Amino acid sequence: MSKTINKKTHLKLILALFVPVVLVGLVLDRLSKDLTILYLKDKDPIDLIPGVIRLTYCENRGAAFSLLEGQRWFFIVLTVIVLAFVAVALWRCWIKTAFGYFSTALCVSGAIGNFIDRLTQGFVVDMFEPTFIKFAIFNVADIYLTIGAILLGIYLLFVHDKIVAKEKEASATEASPEA
Repeated sequence: MSKTINKKTHLKLILALFVPVVLVGLVLDRLSKDLTILYLKDKDPIDLIPGVIRLTYCENRGAAFSLLEGQRWFFIVLTVIVLAFVAVALWRCWIKTAFGYFSTALCVSGAIGNFIDRLTQGFVVDMFEPTFIKFAIFNVADIYLTIGAILLGIYLLFVHDKIVAKEKEASATEASPEA
C-alpha cells in the first residue's frame, strides 16, 4: 500500500502545522524586533552571555553580512517570487511529509519576517551579535530561515525523491494488470 498523502491530508498539514509554525515565527520575530527597537536603539549593547553573544541594535540594508547592501527592491521581488513558488508547491501538493511542511514553514516565516521589515522600514532589524567569532548580526527571522533551509535541504536530498519514487512504483503496480 502506498503512503501517498491525499489532498485532504495536505490541507490538514497546512492548517495544523504549516500555518501555526509560520504565525508563531512571525510573532516571535516581530516581538524581538519591536523590543530591540524599544530597548536597544541608540543604546549600548547588552551582553547576554559575556564573551559569547550580546544584543545589539543593527539596521541591515542587505542580506547576511550586509551583502548586496542597498538592494531593497531586489530582496522584496525575490521574496515575492519565492513565496509564490511555495504557494504553488503547497497548492500542487509537491511537499510530501510533515517534515517537509515544517521545514518550508520555517523558511516562509523567516522570509516574511524580513520582508515586512524591508517593506515598512527599508531595512531589517538585527540584534543577535556573536562575540566569540566575527560573524553577522542576525535576528529571529534569520534563525528560522537558516534552520528551515538546512532542514529543507535534508528533506530534498534524502526524503522527497524516495517518496516520489515509491509513489510512482505504487502507481505502476496499481495500473499493471495482474497475472
